[in-house]
Amino acid sequence: MTDVDVAIAGAGPSGLALAILLAQRGVSVRVLEERAQPGTHSRAIGLHPPGLEVLDLAGVGAAAVEAGVRITSGVALHGPGPDGAVGSGTVRPGTVRPGTVRPGTVGPGVSAVASMDFGVLPGPHRYVLALPQTATQALLEERLALLDPGALRRGIRVEAFHPGPDGVCVRTSAGGAGPFREGGTPHGETPHGETPHGRPPVSPVLTAGSLTARFLVGADGVRSGTRDALGLPFRGVAHPDRYVMADYPDTTGFGPTAALFLHPEGIVESFPLPGGQRRWVARLPGGRATPPPPRNGTGDGSAPWEAAEGPAPDRLHEALAATIARRTGHSVEEAGAVPTVFGTARRRVPRMADGPVVLIGDAAHEVSPIGGQGMTLGLLDAAQLAGILCAALATTRGTGRGAGRGAVPDAAARAALERFSARRLRAARAAGRAAHLNMVLGRPLPGALLRGRDRAIGALVGRGAVHDAVARHFTMQG
Repeated sequence: MTDVDVAIAGAGPSGLALAILLAQRGVSVRVLEERAQPGTHSRAIGLHPPGLEVLDLAGVGAAAVEAGVRITSGVALHGPGPDGAVGSGTVRPGTVRPGTVRPGTVGPGVSAVASMDFGVLPGPHRYVLALPQTATQALLEERLALLDPGALRRGIRVEAFHPGPDGVCVRTSAGGAGPFREGGTPHGETPHGETPHGRPPVSPVLTAGSLTARFLVGADGVRSGTRDALGLPFRGVAHPDRYVMADYPDTTGFGPTAALFLHPEGIVESFPLPGGQRRWVARLPGGRATPPPPRNGTGDGSAPWEAAEGPAPDRLHEALAATIARRTGHSVEEAGAVPTVFGTARRRVPRMADGPVVLIGDAAHEVSPIGGQGMTLGLLDAAQLAGILCAALATTRGTGRGAGRGAVPDAAARAALERFSARRLRAARAAGRAAHLNMVLGRPLPGALLRGRDRAIGALVGRGAVHDAVARHFTMQG
């Protein structure tokens, strides 16, 4: 006897998307989420076209596009050097496609290297959507509540599970962790009885217990308890690159354009957000990369960060604001911004399926956030797994819900899950390589090498066929 067809540990985008895609096909699901309330801060903000197609399948694509900002183009810029003299403050003819940067917006001492127009992309979504992960999750949670009001159970931690002949017995306990920032640190409060977007909560908080399911899917993130319980290694490397990010009111004039400022000290990235905000991400000094050059007799420029990385957010804001001004020529105002320092890594499991237990999203593969491919990777995992689980359940379904239904998974389902695992791990390796390349291009370089590298980038991306191929690759369509 089973209580539910599929139990899902974790209510992030991949877990919720999988639950929706299954529920739409008549599969019974339970999503078990340890946190009693949704998070209030998002590191992930980018949805690439393949991920948007999954949201379309889940019935929330149009709402996501309406809520987000369509990033239709990107531009790479020379940031001003340590003495303010690297850039010319102009856009050189032929380096930027029409409409990607408006005159007067690049900032003092800044010049354009290359640009990218996502209008050349195939398909209905010719842009990258900027939408905080918290907003994406809220849309998915509301959609799941319409399909099955009791599917999402908050405040429940998966403690253990035991595969059996008819599926998996899952033992749970009360979780109830409060609002959190990605990475597990407390971040702010949410008004009682509301989600971060002012909507009523749609999921009950339950007590401990157990349930049996035909399949268990671990969508419980980088620190996956499901993965640990399976005993699967999470092999890979931690990169030396560290970044700091924060959201500020957008005063750049860039509009829907993403801007990458290439500077001898390291890259600064800038992306539009809903509500007139802009996300700023700056690479920190240090690591194995070349240190930034001496600046005004203060060594390598890292001392302000060493002093700022304590617990006081205002000190971190001051250091980030100074870095943005120095590397980009733009100024930012605090306005409640909460800077966050984060590291980067690339890790994967050797396989994503072990009998009736499957891992998806960050539980199965971690890629650097630089390039913003992680959320789309997880959504694609969910979309591909949904069809496999539906087929497996259809071939073993008996008469009536909860009846014994034969071995799960059967030989055909095991073979399908093996192919799914191999295919999705290849995709994760490709995304990891792309993210690593993005990080390498943003590492510090001496001025002469920086300018030579950037001239080569501008010349290559300026060619039509190369530009279009890079645009497809950057948006996970190449």
